[in-house]
Amino acid sequence: MSVDAKHDPSHGKLKCYLPFLHLTVVETNNVYPCICPSWLKADGVVGNTKEQRLPEIWNGEAYQRIRALFLEGRYGELCREEICPYLRGEQNATPPDDEVLAAVQAGHTVLDYGIKRLQHDVDKGCNLNCTMCREEKIAPDADNVARALRDVADAADMGSLKAVAWSGAGEVLAMAPVVREMQGDRFSAGGIGLAITTNLTFFNEEMWSRLSHNRVRLTVSVDGCSREVYEPIRVGARWDTVLANLRMVAELRRSGRLVSLVWNYTVMRQNVSDVARAIALAEELGLDRILINAQLGSLSRTGGNMFEDLDLDALDALYEQLERADAFAKRFVLVSTTGMRDRRYRTLAYRVEMAEHIDGRRFQMKADTLQLIFLHSHALRVLQQTITDVNTGRTDISEALPPASMAFLRHIADPLRTDWIARWLEALAQGLFGLNTESARATMERERETVTQVAALLERLERRQADPQRLAS
Repeated sequence: MSVDAKHDPSHGKLKCYLPFLHLTVVETNNVYPCICPSWLKADGVVGNTKEQRLPEIWNGEAYQRIRALFLEGRYGELCREEICPYLRGEQNATPPDDEVLAAVQAGHTVLDYGIKRLQHDVDKGCNLNCTMCREEKIAPDADNVARALRDVADAADMGSLKAVAWSGAGEVLAMAPVVREMQGDRFSAGGIGLAITTNLTFFNEEMWSRLSHNRVRLTVSVDGCSREVYEPIRVGARWDTVLANLRMVAELRRSGRLVSLVWNYTVMRQNVSDVARAIALAEELGLDRILINAQLGSLSRTGGNMFEDLDLDALDALYEQLERADAFAKRFVLVSTTGMRDRRYRTLAYRVEMAEHIDGRRFQMKADTLQLIFLHSHALRVLQQTITDVNTGRTDISEALPPASMAFLRHIADPLRTDWIARWLEALAQGLFGLNTESARATMERERETVTQVAALLERLERRQADPQRLAS
């Protein structure tokens, strides 16, 4: 086995063990070492199952590099520490088994055991047409489903698999081959637990009768707590049906037939008003956790993204909902991705981190020139709004920014080190915008002005950094 020469045995206890036991495959077939790829920075992809099989990826160079970083405690080089609930201390990681602990304590980056936990998005196919998830209804793709089942078989053949999580890019219970696989005895006979993320439209008594021989952890994706709020978001679902199924699975959990029951609630402008009600219902039904998650990205029906647009009015409304529910005092309510705790969403650090995260998506996806430009432009809009709020006193700058955020601002402020002008010009030359040349050039000039303002903010922050006693000026 490979040993990282820099490893210190005192690092035997890690904040997060995921790269030593876990593998996630998302719907694009990209592979990540984390249960939530949005918690990672730009370089979190470790492979792709269209190009490699899982045994090759598991001990490949990318996984080895990430394990070495974790052994040295350098989580921030991969992870968005500002939102990860494990690194923020809001959620305790599941204790690893003795085999994982031994590998970590020995400093191994090439492992002689296989994947312990596999999480698979399978495909975006779903019976619903949710506003924050897709622009139109998508049927399951048979090739993607077959590839996912092949990946599961590969992971099982490695001999260490303890759990398979079918996650929520689409609705796994709408994919008949996957349901048949769970209905069989591969998992129950092999001691492999199942974790299922579902929109609860199919998970009823009949479905449970087909799956109940398995050890099941259930996560339900429900983004509202009333007919008026829920149904316009989860298009195609009926609140009364989902609520009945939620009460049914809560009874399964209370009777011990489910191992755990978690509620995922994705927050957007349209459902902020139901957050306190959802937390109260989760508590009434005895759920293990409710995750209040920030919307990621935006589509035509979402009206933007309150988090990425830094909509302080909407964010304040969410904070008030959480306060009303006494959410910050309840351990079963997790809010780390929202920036709500201590109103962190109002800090300069949070807002610069958001801009950096949006800009970093350019490197996470195989984006064409137009996508690259729009992501970079979005990051600049976030910075422009931030500067406006700093100048009007809505955002405080008394706290020093971490070095990574200062480096990001320097990158944005230095035209010689950014490619944004070149990409604008390339897009103009190729006629990609669907805008007339004058409109595109006007947008480019606005962005040029934003970069100038970022440079001024950076100078102001650097003066304060040099003299911490200096008042903002």
